[in-house]
Amino acid sequence: MLRPNVSHCIQENEVHYNPIHDYSKDYLTIESLEDNNDIYFKENYSGFEKTISISLNEGNSWTEFTSSPNNNGTFIATINKGDRLLIKGNSALGSSNRENTIHLTKSFNVEGNIMSLLYNDDFIDKTSITSHAFRSLFANNPNLISAENLVLPATTLSDGCYSYMFQNCTNLINTPILPATTLAESCYLAMFSGCTSLVTVSELPATTLAIGCYGSMFTGCTSITTAPILPATDLVTRCYNYMFRYCTNLNYIKAMFITTPTDTSATYSFTHNWVDGIASTGTFVKNSAATWTNVGNHAVPTGWTVETASE
Repeated sequence: MLRPNVSHCIQENEVHYNPIHDYSKDYLTIESLEDNNDIYFKENYSGFEKTISISLNEGNSWTEFTSSPNNNGTFIATINKGDRLLIKGNSALGSSNRENTIHLTKSFNVEGNIMSLLYNDDFIDKTSITSHAFRSLFANNPNLISAENLVLPATTLSDGCYSYMFQNCTNLINTPILPATTLAESCYLAMFSGCTSLVTVSELPATTLAIGCYGSMFTGCTSITTAPILPATDLVTRCYNYMFRYCTNLNYIKAMFITTPTDTSATYSFTHNWVDGIASTGTFVKNSAATWTNVGNHAVPTGWTVETASE
């Protein structure tokens, strides 16, 4: 049930509202949900170390740390329940097939503006993002619970920028808002794959797709029942390959593509195995202008009811 954003009422016609917090003005922030929570900065490929700065006093002072490939990586700090750790930097933490990751030993939420990792103190209102910038940033973190208040402000993306970002975060229950309308190759590749507790999924507003843009994005997300609406009418190579594979409870998809889904091969298809292993019954809403009738793992799931819509 939605609740009004009300602070208090003094008398019948006087209502005081809580201001809505603007997380885009905040540094990337980790909030611990438990005591004795250790934080590590891991270099996953030797020779690709990166440096970040962290603050434990709301930005009054900062300490630099450089990632390392040893064991869990570089130890940063131990924080307790309710403690907040702010992070900033001046470069991407990932590149093609290489990444640095942040790992915590107990439960936590992440919030604030991701751009503080690229632009240090000058991150507010920045929207330009580099290739593979945040590849695998929080991947394999079973202790990450919520990313609802994480701000990803870029509307024009770059190759692989968010690829694998939350892969196998098995207790993540929601996603940040994804406002991008101009996509890039593999920009969301496997971003939430293996997030088995994920229930709430953000909208995907882009109408012009890119090669592999949504490939494997939600593979293995077994708690999702409703897919985000897919408004694009034209498909491109590998755009939806494996997108919802093994989402075993998924039973509603609305996809507005008019392009006929094909499966010439995993490399050249548009929707290769995109609905393999999902619920055996459900509803698929397709564009009323689409003339294709394909059924199976590469198109409309077998056994599903088909409806049409104009938008």
